[in-house]
Amino acid sequence: MADYVLSCCSVCDLSRSWLEERDIHYIYFNYEINGAQCKDDFGQTLSPADLYGRMLAGADVKTSQVSVGEHVDDWRPILESGKDLLHVCMGSGITGTYASACMARDAVSREFPDRQVIVIDSTTASSGLGLLM
Repeated sequence: MADYVLSCCSVCDLSRSWLEERDIHYIYFNYEINGAQCKDDFGQTLSPADLYGRMLAGADVKTSQVSVGEHVDDWRPILESGKDLLHVCMGSGITGTYASACMARDAVSREFPDRQVIVIDSTTASSGLGLLM
């Protein structure tokens, strides 16, 4: 039986250090602020205070789901290492990321037929996803 890597979306309201201490893999969500593409990288690029300050000042902020290609690129090294993957997504009722992850699962399953990739719709967001992790 292969080892599993537990994975989730970065929007789980947990810190990077908490996830890393427990060997939980994560994939960054995307957002755009005033036309600039950003990653939800736990505040490294843009602190929460700066982000919310810009939002309060009227910045145009949009979120965007994790794409199929981003999932595939993120998961490929895990699968190449001989490990299986259990990925928990933010709820499908509020984002298309679960659908993207399922399409990515199908793509990597063809590339790595001996590996198992399980994608779970958490049906929740933020802290709810964090509690599941």
